[in-house]
This record gives sequence, C-alpha cells and structure tokens, in this order.
Amino acid sequence: MKPFIVVAAILRMGILIEREFTALAREHGLRPGDLRVLLALRRSGPRQALSPVHLFRTLMITSGAVSKQVDSLEKNGLVTRIADPENLRGLLVRLEPEGAAIASATMERICSDFCGMQDLTGDRLATTLDVLADLLTRVEDMSGADDRSRWRELA
Repeated sequence: MKPFIVVAAILRMGILIEREFTALAREHGLRPGDLRVLLALRRSGPRQALSPVHLFRTLMITSGAVSKQVDSLEKNGLVTRIADPENLRGLLVRLEPEGAAIASATMERICSDFCGMQDLTGDRLATTLDVLADLLTRVEDMSGADDRSRWRELA
C-alpha cells in the first residue's frame, strides 16, 4: 500500500506544480510548453542554442510540437532559427535577449518562491534530491528508458 501512496503523492505534486507552472507561463503571455523551450535553451550553455531534435528529446515531446512552439516563440521575437555551424544542413534554435530575460525571471521565481520549494535547504534539500534521484532511476530502469534524465547534473 505504501508504494501506491508514494506514486499518488508524486502524481498529485505533478498536477499542482503544473498548475503553478502554467500560471507562471501565462504571466509572460506564454503557454507552458513555450516556457519549457525557453528554459531548455537557457540551460543549454553559453550559446543558448539547441537543435530542434535535441529540444524534442530533452523535453520529451514530438518534433511537431517543438516546431509549433518554436514558430510561436520566433514570431514573438523570443528565439531565432540559425544555421548550425557544425552541421551544414542543420539548424539551431537560439534564445534571443527578450526570451533570455523571460527565462531568467522564471528561474529566479522558481528558485525563490515557487510552490514552497524555497524552504528546502541544506540537509533536507540534499536528502530530497537523493530520494528523487533514486525514484527516478527506478522508474527509468523499469520503463526501459533510453533517454536518461539529465536533471541530476543540474543539482
């Protein structure tokens, strides 16, 4: 019974966090998926650019969904498509200054007062991250996931 309670609690947290994330996206006039693209580009390194393939694999969505989101973000001047210097036929999606500002403001908000997570500090935060890493590894192993999550690298 207790493993079910763990799963139910995780699902409930996911629903509540998604609700808050959606409200945060709307504050910037965006849909949640659009904001996820901006955040993925922000954490991609100094170039703040990724290929569409990398985006859809990272965000675990379809290539069509990434294309639609990038179209919308590009139309609003938050990203641009540029030639990939390492692949003659490839394109990269690059974060533009206004998109970077939105992504930075969002991260600042998430790291300060998002869903009460700011109260997780020190040993409690470390323990929480360890437990989440263990649970995620178990679920990925069980599901045969070949695209392991990279979130542990950010912790």
